[in-house]
Amino acid sequence: MSETKIVIPCDVLKRITPLLEKAISYEPVMFIDDFRKMEAILLIGRITEDPEKLKQGIPYYLTEEQMNFYLRKRNPEDCPPKYNPQNPYTLIYDFGNNIEFTLNSSEDQPSFSLKDFDKLWDNYQLPHDDYYYAFLVLIAVYAKYIHTYGMFEGEIYIPEEYYIRGEKLKLYEFLHRNDTSKSDTSLKISVNGVSLKLDNKNNWLKDVLYHSIGEQMDIQAVRQELAENYLPKSKKGRKTKPEYCNVMLSAYNLIHMTVLMTDKIILSDKEAYFIMDFFQYLHLDALKKADAEYVRAMLAYYQQKKSPIKWWAFD
Repeated sequence: MSETKIVIPCDVLKRITPLLEKAISYEPVMFIDDFRKMEAILLIGRITEDPEKLKQGIPYYLTEEQMNFYLRKRNPEDCPPKYNPQNPYTLIYDFGNNIEFTLNSSEDQPSFSLKDFDKLWDNYQLPHDDYYYAFLVLIAVYAKYIHTYGMFEGEIYIPEEYYIRGEKLKLYEFLHRNDTSKSDTSLKISVNGVSLKLDNKNNWLKDVLYHSIGEQMDIQAVRQELAENYLPKSKKGRKTKPEYCNVMLSAYNLIHMTVLMTDKIILSDKEAYFIMDFFQYLHLDALKKADAEYVRAMLAYYQQKKSPIKWWAFD
């Protein structure tokens, strides 16, 4: 596994966070570990030139140069009296100099070269302003999204019962749909080619499931919960991959605020070409053989459907 670090000046991140929240559905908690690292450097980090102490690494011991890179103010006693350890973001915005968002990559997931992105950005003669840094954050969000499968720093906990309940509901609906009330009804379970036959006398399995999922639920309620939470939703027409939608809408929301925007045009050719190149940079093949008209059509489709930008695995 390799790492790439995206460096964002803390004052810039503080300034563009409202933009990021609106344009790409960014949340600081997506990078809570990186903020916690900065918090630890401030509270317990010490400057030293001792090679043995430096072996302990960040956040415990840093060189003068490293400390200056991370912090612009160093005195923990200057922490605001209302500092909340559960919310380190304001502290980092006030004390931090630069924050690093760490991007992990593996054999089956791509890495993202900042040098290649700079080349892409400069090819469109775009300034290295707030929107440049906003795109760096978008790259960081997307990289963490694919690496953690939308779980980010694991702040969302999905109890095991969520999955078990879905299987119970499916089985209950199956037994209800297929008449198992006859006294001689039997059930057959197959696992890896081996079968087991069970006697379902008096429909005992259905009764057990009924008490387990909630005795007040009728079959209509079971089917509704299945359809809303557990069964794949079939849609006619174009199928939407969430990563395509997330990147398309996020990139559009940002690039449409830059100098590439043309008045009264939903998406200029230059904006479309930039988005195509950005997709290619992220190793997304949706626009590999596209043209500007196709990009506009894809954007219009997402906008017409009012598709949201959803990065979290369970929103």
